[in-house]
Amino acid sequence: MQASKISETTLQPETYRKAFIRDFFPGIQHLRYSFLKYLYATLEDIPDHSDIDLLIDKNDLSLWLESLIAGDGIYKSRIQRTSFATYVEIFFEDGSFLSVDLIYQFKWRTLVFMNPAEVLDQSIKNEEGIKVAMPEHMFEYVILFFSLNDCEVPEKYHTHFLSLNKIIKASIRKYLMNKYEIVLSNKGDFIDLRKKQLDLQNRLTSMPRNKAFSALKHRILYGMDLFKRRNPTITFTGVDGAGKSTILYEFKQLLTEKYRREVVVLRQRPSLLPILSSFKYGKQEAEKRAANTLPRQGTNKNRLSSLLRFLWYFTDYILGQWYIEWKYNRRGKVLLYDRYYYDYIVDSRRANIVLSASWIRRLFAFVFTPEVNILLYASPDLILSRKQELSREDIEGLTERMLGLFSAYDQKYRHSVFLPIENIHLEETLQRIESAYVDSCK
Repeated sequence: MQASKISETTLQPETYRKAFIRDFFPGIQHLRYSFLKYLYATLEDIPDHSDIDLLIDKNDLSLWLESLIAGDGIYKSRIQRTSFATYVEIFFEDGSFLSVDLIYQFKWRTLVFMNPAEVLDQSIKNEEGIKVAMPEHMFEYVILFFSLNDCEVPEKYHTHFLSLNKIIKASIRKYLMNKYEIVLSNKGDFIDLRKKQLDLQNRLTSMPRNKAFSALKHRILYGMDLFKRRNPTITFTGVDGAGKSTILYEFKQLLTEKYRREVVVLRQRPSLLPILSSFKYGKQEAEKRAANTLPRQGTNKNRLSSLLRFLWYFTDYILGQWYIEWKYNRRGKVLLYDRYYYDYIVDSRRANIVLSASWIRRLFAFVFTPEVNILLYASPDLILSRKQELSREDIEGLTERMLGLFSAYDQKYRHSVFLPIENIHLEETLQRIESAYVDSCK
């Protein structure tokens, strides 16, 4: 390759992800496929955090999987199968990541749409030799996908539409009008397509492929598919001022942007049951009061009221953990806890509870142990420079007890990770948490 005229200081090293994509497609030209959303001049232009959607012949699935997990620099891969697609996640040794969706049936919930054989048969090779969906099929897929999911079509597709010549644009408009009565002007007007959701659902429902026995079959498969893409639960623990909120926010952004995950953040417990003070003040006012109250300021010293309060929250864990598991984890969402049950063990006073820590600890046997548990800590001087909510003695005592608990649980719960991190440098902390997350993906 001829050397670039750009200064070497401005060049970015090639990631394993980019090298993999570049080398992968020439090796699968003998397979039948269609790159569904190809908007790029070259493979090099695929953004670092974009996934790749490929329509394939299901009979070739084993060949695709062999090709995908055999590249250089792969640290680990994860394969998740559903009735209409197989999702392959590739984690590279340099920290880069690639998600490839191998689709063999176009499906939204219980409704199938488009004809896979037709899309494959009419795919065209671009200048790089990549088999891409013809423009009419690409925009059909994009518009149906986002409209059915009640989302606006991203601006990049509108920009791409405007870049096409008049003949191709006219062909796309005619195709969509004839098939779905979708009206596009020469400028696209994609912003109004979200309003088509109900109309599209009704149109797809009326098709023979979504009626009678086929409809029943799709419903059964949808129910089975719904829980096949499980993602882990990650907890964040630490004294106030250890940087927990900042790290949690940054990690959520990382999961969303790099790994394209749906992320749900919960505060300490499943919250299937309301906060106790909501019975007195109402939900909104109770949450407002809780947010504005400094930690460990409760005045409760009564063991009976403490027991009742704790049992209420413990019941929330016992019942809510199952609800959360099936609502979020098993539907492919990553669940992040801002604090967890461990705080009741180490610092029950924070929840205005005065009970034996050993008794609360024994009851943890009935609570789910999340896959990854992060303890953030720092020196008292650093914490006091950030927040002055706790005394030096409290910081030292709580940190020592938390470290002891994590050390004990790391030995006891071998299927989970208990990772204490001295949170000094943001990037180093995030890197260690990301590594723990990647290792938890199975």
